[in-house]
Amino acid sequence: MKRVVYILAILLLVVAAASPRVLAAQAPRGRTVATTTRGFDFDRNIVNPVRPGMWIPFYLDEKLFEGADSVAVSIRIHNILNNVVAIPVLRDPFDGRESRNIEFVFRTPGKKMAYWDGKDLAGRAVSSGVFYWKMSVGDESSVLKVVVDNPVRRRSILPWLRR
Repeated sequence: MKRVVYILAILLLVVAAASPRVLAAQAPRGRTVATTTRGFDFDRNIVNPVRPGMWIPFYLDEKLFEGADSVAVSIRIHNILNNVVAIPVLRDPFDGRESRNIEFVFRTPGKKMAYWDGKDLAGRAVSSGVFYWKMSVGDESSVLKVVVDNPVRRRSILPWLRR
């Protein structure tokens, strides 16, 4: 009977190791914006859950710039009630200027970065939970669901769970 259990366990491991999901996870990661028709998207290789104080990578495709010399991009962070919680800082690659404006103008396509310090509009650290990053270009938008893990904020909520 023990031998049958060991054989079944080994077969289960072999089948799990050869599943397509595991094989797809081992494939090299590439730029995933090519699958979108909008011409812009977040980098889908972001590891979830995220920590506060992180860079938000996104892509602007060349087709956005075909009829215009610049593109206005806005990125906002929403909570599960669709309330705007934060606006990340966008950095201009030409002069290094940082801006927390609702819209920021880019003149070139490619990979861009925004920085979110993990704080809300009032300057307080956000709690752990589900947030939505929303990027809008013109009338179209892209939304990415992320889970924020903020251990500092979590410890302040439950002080009796100290390590």
